[in-house]
Amino acid sequence: MSPGMLLLHPPDVEHCDIADGRYCIVYVGIASEERLDWPRLSFDDSHRRIGNLVEAMAHESHGVEQPENELLQLMLLQLDIQMSRKAREAESSSIDRKMGQAKSILTADLEGKVDLDWLAAELGMGRSSFFAHFVEHFRTPPQEYQRNLRLQRAISMLRNSDFTLQTIAERCGYSSASHLSRHVKQVTGRRPGELRNVQP
Repeated sequence: MSPGMLLLHPPDVEHCDIADGRYCIVYVGIASEERLDWPRLSFDDSHRRIGNLVEAMAHESHGVEQPENELLQLMLLQLDIQMSRKAREAESSSIDRKMGQAKSILTADLEGKVDLDWLAAELGMGRSSFFAHFVEHFRTPPQEYQRNLRLQRAISMLRNSDFTLQTIAERCGYSSASHLSRHVKQVTGRRPGELRNVQP
């Protein structure tokens, strides 16, 4: 354990906490008929909002009939709100990391086609959930996102290399040089040859 750490212990599970420093560990037992949607491990903020609340709950609970203690009930409601917020923050952070991983995978494999089932599984997500989060994050579907990456790399290679159009097409995941040429013309309004050694 360390200062500011919030650790959720399931009921009837033995545990041992070791404190390495001069601080106290506050335990709060909560009886709930429903499963609490709280993170297993999280950390308090710099204002110690949750720590102060838990300490106040521990102080308030001494020598008071807890079921009739309205203040304690309000504190518990506040704790539930704070911890549920922590859970949402953790989920959002996890999604951001997964979308960053998806971007890296798509960028690294421009020569291949997007297999949404494989990519979603690689990130530990379902296909529909991955697709929805990707579109929300990047404002475009994964296939279109990779298509844009291919075009960006192809244009960069046209401007900065002497590779043939066929070689660029192969390295950027296009089925043929004519396929690449059509895509470049469609998006830029110019033929690939017109982009040779031309800086943006």
